[in-house]
Amino acid sequence: MPALIGADQADISVKVVLEMTQLAPNNARLVANIDASRVQPSSVNAPMIGDVVQIDQGTEDGNGRPMSLVYCRNPDGSERWSALVYDHEMK
Repeated sequence: MPALIGADQADISVKVVLEMTQLAPNNARLVANIDASRVQPSSVNAPMIGDVVQIDQGTEDGNGRPMSLVYCRNPDGSERWSALVYDHEMK
């Protein structure tokens, strides 16, 4: 059975997500699973649906589909993961 987090920890997590979402207009939420081949090798964690990401630079794949380089950060600002994410995979 997974460990449950306490109310204080949940409140802090919600506060961090809200602050990240409100501070930067270039933030988005991941709404799809990301293929491991598009996650940067230096990433510490794997992307998860619901992660708040910072959109860095837009590009497109070989077929012209729009995608962006995005970063997911820890509350202390360190990088959790980075990946190339299709626009439809974030909201």
